[in-house]
Amino acid sequence: MSLGLLLLTVPAHGAPRTNTKAMTIRVVSVTLGTKIIVDKAPKGSLSVGDTFWAKSNLRNEHAQFGKPKGALVGNEVAIYAVESLAIGTTLAIGTIKMTTSLPGGTIRSSDRRSSEGWGGTESQVTGGTGVFAGARGTVASEPLTGGFVTRSFGHLGDRDRKVYRIKLP
Repeated sequence: MSLGLLLLTVPAHGAPRTNTKAMTIRVVSVTLGTKIIVDKAPKGSLSVGDTFWAKSNLRNEHAQFGKPKGALVGNEVAIYAVESLAIGTTLAIGTIKMTTSLPGGTIRSSDRRSSEGWGGTESQVTGGTGVFAGARGTVASEPLTGGFVTRSFGHLGDRDRKVYRIKLP
């Protein structure tokens, strides 16, 4: 009889994990600073290979992380690398990689996008650290200036609503 009890308590190997946790995080991002970290020739003009850096503060859009609405809860660092240019314009296509620091860990995300555009963007969450280790999902970014928006990467004071929809293992 004890052998039967022992067999019942042994877990099945290879069984799929179904205990993922869904999480939605809403913050307002305000760009604090930007700089060119790689400026390919011709210097001072937008060129393939140019790389930009931007840092933003993140504030709660509503109470979360044990802090009230409007509280500073983290920051985001974004790196944008120009891969191609539309001839005769300042429109660049490139890859953006972001690291978001929040209470308990970081969230990494990336996507391919133009340097100017209308409205919001969506990036893929590719992982994280701490409580966000193994995170997968999306982060949607929407300008808070309203209406038709055309702007370049990371102007000081830009305000965006960011919504992280992630699943944790």
